[in-house]
Amino acid sequence: MHYFKKVYQLLFVVLVLSCSKEDETTTTTDDFEVSIESLTILENEIEINWEISKPINSIINNISIYRNDTFTASTLVVDQFISNTPSNATSYIDFDVPYTTSVSYTVQVRFSFESDGQTESLEVTSNRGVLDRDLVTFNNVPFQVERDRLEQNIYHIYDRNSTSKLVRYNTSAGKVSEIFNLGSGLSRFNKFQFRFNNLLVVTNTEGEVKILNTGDYGLISEFEVPDNEIIKTFAFVGEKFYYKGRDSFYYSYNLNTGENFRAPVGAGDILLSYDNQESVFYIISRFDAAQAGLMRLVDNCPSEVECNVEFVNQTGDINLQGFGIDGSNIDPNLFVINEELEIFISGRSGSVFSLNSFEQLSNFELLTNDKYFNFSIGSDNKIYAAVQAKKEIHVFDSQDYTLLERIPTITYPIHILLSEGNGNQKIDVVGTYRPLQYFSYGFGSNTGGNFDFQELAVIEHVVN
Repeated sequence: MHYFKKVYQLLFVVLVLSCSKEDETTTTTDDFEVSIESLTILENEIEINWEISKPINSIINNISIYRNDTFTASTLVVDQFISNTPSNATSYIDFDVPYTTSVSYTVQVRFSFESDGQTESLEVTSNRGVLDRDLVTFNNVPFQVERDRLEQNIYHIYDRNSTSKLVRYNTSAGKVSEIFNLGSGLSRFNKFQFRFNNLLVVTNTEGEVKILNTGDYGLISEFEVPDNEIIKTFAFVGEKFYYKGRDSFYYSYNLNTGENFRAPVGAGDILLSYDNQESVFYIISRFDAAQAGLMRLVDNCPSEVECNVEFVNQTGDINLQGFGIDGSNIDPNLFVINEELEIFISGRSGSVFSLNSFEQLSNFELLTNDKYFNFSIGSDNKIYAAVQAKKEIHVFDSQDYTLLERIPTITYPIHILLSEGNGNQKIDVVGTYRPLQYFSYGFGSNTGGNFDFQELAVIEHVVN
């Protein structure tokens, strides 16, 4: 009996070992899978969700998230590590999403498992999850951005690319609603101007003038000044088109009669329509000296003999050395006047001047030690300033000009687009992906002297 018991025990051990051998499976890389299931965007955040399949005898050691952001279809950025997550995670929220037209993610998981009595490790990378974004981009930094005079959520953008165009942008919809092609960008360097609030006026170097409706960019009228005269700068004074020609003399063109004559006196590198009546705002800007002021065409220049210009007010004598006002204070490329015609802000230093006395009221650079691109004045009694070479907007009080707030941006802001939304001040910026510096009007083309930056730009909605 004792003999048979031992035989049974031996048979049982052999049977167990045999069954164990038959149940043993070999773990292969095909048993592991990582799959991105969805990408969800909310404002400037993207949530990545994934699933992991693995054998029971394996464990997850590490999960890493990688991001690839594409500026254009031809420019690829290598995958960059952005974060590790807990080993049991199945989602991750990216709070620092680049403002690019396409963003993609991969999830990399490191496993360990037992194989043939030894511990093995394996890295598996997921499929690529791609999110294409419908962003408004420009191949070059727009030359000019102006708020519509009638619709507060509409901006007009002068895209001075190889083929110049005007772009009508709706901040509420985040969309371009109209485009008007102007032609060769090389022949166009004047800023567009408003006339009677509902019209836009654009010119070129061949003496052509187009007047457009601000609502749908319909062409209202067009004319040419005599002799295909170069129009360096212009302003409307009543029914007179007052401009500076190729010889740097000033001319007065009558819109009704077509009469054109040379005005005996004038001033300014840049002229701006001021009140559509007799006054013209002018700017003289040099690296080491600058001046801004108002001049009035007496009796609206009835004839060449009787065309007299009277200087109403100005920031000071431009020839006065040491006056303290130069191209960093007054610059036609960095310039804004408030709706009430009380102040104007200009220059990379962020200089604020009174339009009554033309005295300098403040200088933002002295307060912050930063230099600026463009400015925008909000309905909330605040001044918004785009900081040069920083991802930042500065907000100043429009009464005492103290610094109130620093708002971070994702891109480097150049132009600021303010609008109203649910009772709050909404902020968009035209920004670039790389930092830019600008010195002053006319100070060398390679430094943006004529505000010519060949950098990709995008309209960013700023979350504040």
